[in-house]
Amino acid sequence: MSSLYARARALVFHQVNAEARATGLSAVNHLFMLTVLFAVAVQICETEPLLAVPYHLWFRVADLMVGVLFCADLLLRIWAAGEAERFRGLRGRIRFLLQPRVIIDAMAVLPFVASPWIGFLGANDLAFLRLVTAVEILLNSRLGRLSAALGAMRYAVMSRREELLLGLVLALAVMVGMAVGLYLVEGSVQPEAFGSIPRALWWSLETLTTVGYGDVFPQTVLGKLLAGLFALAGIGIVAIPTGILAAAFGEAFRAEKSALPSAAMKPGMRSRVAGSVPANEEKP
Repeated sequence: MSSLYARARALVFHQVNAEARATGLSAVNHLFMLTVLFAVAVQICETEPLLAVPYHLWFRVADLMVGVLFCADLLLRIWAAGEAERFRGLRGRIRFLLQPRVIIDAMAVLPFVASPWIGFLGANDLAFLRLVTAVEILLNSRLGRLSAALGAMRYAVMSRREELLLGLVLALAVMVGMAVGLYLVEGSVQPEAFGSIPRALWWSLETLTTVGYGDVFPQTVLGKLLAGLFALAGIGIVAIPTGILAAAFGEAFRAEKSALPSAAMKPGMRSRVAGSVPANEEKP
């Protein structure tokens, strides 16, 4: 491999992979982010007939631009993947192509590549999928305090995962229980809304989340009594994960702020802050 080829591939690798950079996002990363936002905006506007019909040609040009940039980004990342040890050679490239992120990106460029043969997909009909990649780039990039804050939030959620799972199980149990109750009480009165437990689950879901669309509601006295009790219980059940996350976030952010890097800090302390692991979690 010539030195020029190697330098070019190394340059592309560090431009397209945010995790390979020491800090921040590269110019290519910024261009990719802007392209994703532009593609999503175009796709949203294209669903409005008042815009899609008179500006049909402009939308096709935008689709073409987005499709070319998406394909170029994917091909460059496949080509430069060999800079990483585990992605070298044929097997390494196959391993790279089987990553969830690459599969999602391939699905996003599929409409652009296949549109001449398929005919019913626009070039950026699946552009929303690239938002997943954009979020991953942000999470993998090192953006100073923003990365520390993201790490603190990640730690807060993971440190309370058992409590959050318990809250979810409790909510599901109450929702199914109330669906069964309304099915027994209101099923014969409103068979369209409560004639089966799956139908009653829709009412349970919107009541538990305190949305209350009003499209389905009980008519019997007992049904209204049960609905009132369930509505009150829903407020408390929804508040459980909110309180758990609020406490966890507060603890993680306090620990992160109390351990800000300074010249007097040891390298281990700096790495702890970079990972947003509270001080009381670090083993001596």
